[in-house]
Amino acid sequence: LKTRIALWFGLLAAAVAAAGGLAIHAVAERRALADAEASALRELRRISAELQALLQAVEVSAGTLARSEAAAGGDAVRLRTLLDATVLSEPNTAGGLVALAPEASPTPGTAWARYVGKQGRGLAESDLVARGLDVASQPWFRDTVAADRAHWSAPYFNDTAGGRWMITLNQPLPAGAAGERRGMVSLDVPIDRFNQALAPFRNDARFRAALHKGPLWIGDSDWLSIGTPPPASAALGEHRAALEGRAGEGLALHPLGPGLRGIHEPVADGWGLMVLMDEDVVLAPLRETAWRFVGATLVVIALLALLSNALARSVTRPMVQLGQAAQRLAQDGFDMPTPLLVRKDEVGQLARVLDSADSALRQQMAHTQRMAQEQQKLDSELR
Repeated sequence: LKTRIALWFGLLAAAVAAAGGLAIHAVAERRALADAEASALRELRRISAELQALLQAVEVSAGTLARSEAAAGGDAVRLRTLLDATVLSEPNTAGGLVALAPEASPTPGTAWARYVGKQGRGLAESDLVARGLDVASQPWFRDTVAADRAHWSAPYFNDTAGGRWMITLNQPLPAGAAGERRGMVSLDVPIDRFNQALAPFRNDARFRAALHKGPLWIGDSDWLSIGTPPPASAALGEHRAALEGRAGEGLALHPLGPGLRGIHEPVADGWGLMVLMDEDVVLAPLRETAWRFVGATLVVIALLALLSNALARSVTRPMVQLGQAAQRLAQDGFDMPTPLLVRKDEVGQLARVLDSADSALRQQMAHTQRMAQEQQKLDSELR
């Protein structure tokens, strides 16, 4: 009886604890994922607005410099002044370039190219033509002057700008009166400037955020330093294609595979921001807490089992004593312990009843013995 009481008590406690723990864990998992998703969407909207403002500011500065070049009238001093003012006034840029074809150059018949880069609080100017660079033959120059609009370059490592990864906005100059292509301006933006905007995601292991321009991945929250190469982005293109196909399903994180969810948000013309959430990382603290809870529950169950065993022992001890007293009935009658007789519960009642039965049996046995003696005497007299 004692063993069954302890066993059923322990099983009941384990079942209640397991059911309650599973229910609480399921609710906590849903809440953790919902909170993480809300945090990701909140940061996505904020960073998207910041990046859009950054891109527009650089594009406006490049467009203003391109339009101001015509007002310089081929004056080299004025061109350098305009370039210096543009680079200094635009906080997102690390340098700028004005490159003119030979027919539009301040020195007719010779190409003109000046690059200005930020150096500390000042500027460092470089004459690319004087350094022996044939500007007109460069692919980036030919592609830009042949284009109808500004375009961004792919990320590249710029040794001349302090060994940093850059992306450049190349803006063609307005065509001349005869329709000839006159040259280009460009502004360099460090990749670190984009990654600064993605810093909230970089500091949170649950997320990864990546910025792209068309098929080119520009910024990545996993890109830790502007001096290191960009992280692998082969899988990002697959995720982006899958998320763009679900753009009409509302602002929410969509499943991409086991333990991975994401969202893609257009930022500007051809630009987009993608955020990925790792569910395993989100749920890791919760699962660690759950295992601790399981350990604590097992300890509590063990303690409850010991408590129930002690309780069962206190309940069954009087029954054991009654059983032992009943076993001695065949030998020398009941020997009922006094503590059982003074109990006020059912065990005490049963002990008193058995003690009374013992007295009645003793009297009956004495009476039977007397009758046997009288019968024996009568038999003797008859003989």
